[in-house]
Amino acid sequence: MFCVIIYLGMDIKEILINDLPEEIKIHKSLISKCADSKKGDYTIPCFSLAKEFHKAPNLIADELATKLSDCKSIAKVESVNGYLNIFMNREIVASHIVDEFNKSGKEVFCSDEGKGKTICIDYSSANLAKYLHIGHLSTTILGECIARLFETAGYKVVRINFVGDYGTPFGKIVAAYNLWGNKEEIEKGGIGAIQDLYVQFCKHEGEEYYDNLARETFKKIEEKDPDTLALYNWIIEVSLNYNKKATKELGVTFDDCNGEAYYNDKMDSVVEKLERLGLLKDGENGSKIVELDKLGVALIKKSDGTSLYTTRDLAAAIDRKEKYDFYKNYYVTDVAQKLHFEQLFKILELMGLDYAKDCEHIYYGRIRLPEGKISSRLGKQALIEDIVAEATNRAKEVIKDRNLPNADEVARTVGLGATVFTVTKNEKIKDTVFDMNEALRFDGETSPYMQYTYARLSSILRKVNIEKCKFDSKYLINDDAYEVLKLVAEFKNTIKLAIEKIEPNIINKQTMDLCKAVNKFYTNERVLTDNKEETFAKCELIKIARETIKFGLNLICIGTVEVM
Repeated sequence: MFCVIIYLGMDIKEILINDLPEEIKIHKSLISKCADSKKGDYTIPCFSLAKEFHKAPNLIADELATKLSDCKSIAKVESVNGYLNIFMNREIVASHIVDEFNKSGKEVFCSDEGKGKTICIDYSSANLAKYLHIGHLSTTILGECIARLFETAGYKVVRINFVGDYGTPFGKIVAAYNLWGNKEEIEKGGIGAIQDLYVQFCKHEGEEYYDNLARETFKKIEEKDPDTLALYNWIIEVSLNYNKKATKELGVTFDDCNGEAYYNDKMDSVVEKLERLGLLKDGENGSKIVELDKLGVALIKKSDGTSLYTTRDLAAAIDRKEKYDFYKNYYVTDVAQKLHFEQLFKILELMGLDYAKDCEHIYYGRIRLPEGKISSRLGKQALIEDIVAEATNRAKEVIKDRNLPNADEVARTVGLGATVFTVTKNEKIKDTVFDMNEALRFDGETSPYMQYTYARLSSILRKVNIEKCKFDSKYLINDDAYEVLKLVAEFKNTIKLAIEKIEPNIINKQTMDLCKAVNKFYTNERVLTDNKEETFAKCELIKIARETIKFGLNLICIGTVEVM
């Protein structure tokens, strides 16, 4: 998307390229994976070489086959209708992969491409005074996955929770408290009591008295009326404490948790600059706008002089550049906000800020329950904490007969994993329906299946417990073992691709494929044998598969357990 990341280490294609004669190595860009592994590991289509070699493609393939006969990393080559199909020497590949992993561990998947560069990621960023519901799950988990991906490439990542703590909704909440609330109920009920007040007030939407009261109350907040501001700050404190606790339980913590109110005293300078540049125009009823041609009109100030999301986002982008000097500045929200961010970035560009090009909106589809959409305005919610609790209880039922010493911990990890798996099981732009029954299956493409695979591999290694001996790769050359090796070796390039496309689903899929492959391996292969070296080699394969699965699951915010 914006850079090329070079990963060294276990790439099987690099093993091949490094072993090729120079006259063939210059054509390495032609080398691709065989679609059918039975026809080879890699193939070189020789059609594009016909002009250079002045020969027919099939003759070129025949000549190249002869030249590759001395390559140690190649077991055999076949010339087939102008294609040169290459079968790798599996013993050499196995030795290289196991050696590299034992030497570097999980660091073999990482790079320092981003060293010295800072990525700001704005995600979660829920409106305060409300529960986190399933509609917040994608931004929170997807943003965290993206943060973890960039960290594997050496970037410094600043996790930003730009909470919604400003605007007319808080005028409604403060007004509702003044009408119907009391301190004891808030202290006892916390966020629930605050949201109840909000829902109660929203029932009067469209009624002139209440609409005017909400606007007037928010204006008092902006004008720093002492009593109104004190009440507002207290409600924000209660809400923010809940928000931090709720995201932490999802495994997510933030470096920067400034809300929209933080920029209250920074917006005037933005408005003044827009006016100075001739960008600010008069809108209807005394409002202030910026005209953006095909992108429409961006409202900067309402007719009553109060600010909007765009105004605060402009101030926040400028502040982040000054504070963090970001290389990239990402915003992770659903696709419904696409126009808002297009307008935001265009205004930054018109303001002459060259880092507008470094700002990007990462958007995704919606998560829904089978019952349909969620709206906190109507009080219909699917709270994340309730979903995780229900998933945990169901997981506890499934494992209750296994007599696990840490059953509660296992159930919690499985329940949470099943919930967050929903975010990355499909490409991010696709809408997803969260089905609790499907999510908690221990077979098929689910989080519990991957977690169980990890636990099963841990169990095998505990049972075998063989002493270290000479590693002999000849025991890892059958199809099942080789498939596991290839998937482990491909993991670094999978991370590279996931970063370039900013798509955590790529990690989910690769980790799932590895789980399937290693399950097939230990189902078809006897790991504990009478041959000490054979057992040791197979355990080495299980060890690196197990660690790779754990690394992949961590990237998509899913925990592991040793026993399950």
